[in-house]
Amino acid sequence: MVRRLNTTDPIRRSQLILAGSLHLGTHEQHHLQAAIAGSMDMGINQSIANLKQRLAKEGRDPTRPTPHSMRRSTPSPTALATSGATS
Repeated sequence: MVRRLNTTDPIRRSQLILAGSLHLGTHEQHHLQAAIAGSMDMGINQSIANLKQRLAKEGRDPTRPTPHSMRRSTPSPTALATSGATS
């Protein structure tokens, strides 16, 4: 929908221009969202596929955890004590 700016009031003119810009931005975002999301996921999907291929070449099962992946995810009590953090 295109409208002319039939106003001489500079504030109202600015408001209408802003409203039109927001409308246009929303329209573009709606039409591009799927492509944007797909391109963002593509990097992660390709990385996972490459990792699975590398593990398969090495003869490792990609679904089996490695000792590195089973490490503690929280700091040890010693690390907390030396850092000055408290529980």
